[in-house]
Amino acid sequence: MHSVLFEIGSFQIPSYGVMIALGMVAATTLAYRMARRRGLSGDYVLDAVFWAVLAGFIGARLAYLATTRREALSDPIASIFGGGGGIYLAGLAAGLGATIWQARRHHIGIPTAFDLLAPALAVAHAFGRVGCFLAGCCYGSPLSHGGVCYPPASWPYMDQLANGLISSAAATTLPIHAVQLYEAIGNAILAGGLYLFWKRSPAAGSVAAAYAVAYALMRFALEFFRGDAIRGQWGGLSTSQWLSLALAIAGLAAWHQIRRRA
Repeated sequence: MHSVLFEIGSFQIPSYGVMIALGMVAATTLAYRMARRRGLSGDYVLDAVFWAVLAGFIGARLAYLATTRREALSDPIASIFGGGGGIYLAGLAAGLGATIWQARRHHIGIPTAFDLLAPALAVAHAFGRVGCFLAGCCYGSPLSHGGVCYPPASWPYMDQLANGLISSAAATTLPIHAVQLYEAIGNAILAGGLYLFWKRSPAAGSVAAAYAVAYALMRFALEFFRGDAIRGQWGGLSTSQWLSLALAIAGLAAWHQIRRRA
């Protein structure tokens, strides 16, 4: 765990923030080049990424605060922009709304806009999950052998301590699934596959629909290896698993409609 990448005096550079920044640069560069390759405005990409990231961050934080039942009424602004935690799929929904707004503003078809951003989104998410691994958030469940161990004061350590899995004298956590890296690798593979699919010039919306189904299935499966149950559980499934099911259904429905019109 390296939650702080380096320090300059009392100023700390968090590894999570660095990975998010690198992911956004890589994602924006990819989407910009894809847009220019199709003769579309690069300005749309810059505007869409900015507003989608802002909306996605706020959406993910609001969903996290709602599912963990944290009191946020006393200072809602500080609750949203302060602290950590978020639900990616809720942020994705908010980001899609911002993408639609910017697509209409720049007179670009919404399916085409979604196709441009789908591979870039997977790239950004891959970087983000590496950041999660370094920060110690979004961690996995215990393993009988293998896996990774986190030090005292980390989120996995405090969770295992609270649940009686380790004592306060433990030097590290029990080994846990490196689920953040599983998802980072999965997103990297997904990004490559989506880009190759996009280069074949499929019907508008096909790339985004493929992302929705593929990511939803991957996320649903990976949730079984997550150890941070604080995100909420209903009917034996996590919040993200229910959202993944909804995303998969929406993606399949969109794919069916696209195939019918093609």
